[in-house]
Amino acid sequence: ECFQSLLTDQRIPWRLLDGVNHPGLTQVRTLIAANVECLGDEELSRLRAWVEAGGRLLVTHRTGRFDLDRRCRAVHPLLNWAPAWQARAASGPADWFHWVSDDAAPWMTADPDQPESIKPEIAAMGNGFIGWWPTVLPKGPSGPLLAFVRQLHGPFDLRVDGPPQLMAEFNLARDGRRLVHLIRVDDAVQPLDAVVRLAASIRPGSIRVLSPD
Repeated sequence: ECFQSLLTDQRIPWRLLDGVNHPGLTQVRTLIAANVECLGDEELSRLRAWVEAGGRLLVTHRTGRFDLDRRCRAVHPLLNWAPAWQARAASGPADWFHWVSDDAAPWMTADPDQPESIKPEIAAMGNGFIGWWPTVLPKGPSGPLLAFVRQLHGPFDLRVDGPPQLMAEFNLARDGRRLVHLIRVDDAVQPLDAVVRLAASIRPGSIRVLSPD
């Protein structure tokens, strides 16, 4: 829920996939699998192959901790993927998860006395990356969590800028067209300025602007 609010508030394009084998997985750069506790071995293998092929996966300490029969794994499968994390993978939850205050800012700052293990980490895997969020997720939109998502994902191909009264919905048509629906959530604010930006690498064949007015 915190990711849905975070991405929607920041007008970051996102979509919901109902499983690891969803065909839409091949169309996304970053998959957020936070707190997906039960994953089968085949699902984990599929995710690993997707990351090594260039995907970017965001997980938490609870992701994949249980199999499909909800049996707790002795070795955390996702920590075990990255060589730098393997020492922690078999050492148990004490090295997988750390309780912190709801305000994540103190431990996101550079503090030489703060153990590195309680900070979010990103590890390269093949052509992709896996991002590890080792603490309880914030209850709502969080600056540090947003920064971590942006760091893992990299530059966005599409960005919508505007005031807080502007909401954006994003859809990908079957023919590859990108649809951006801009919504004014407060009719008292008129007019409302919005800017839609495409990355320099995007060369659209055409752009159409439609208005109910």
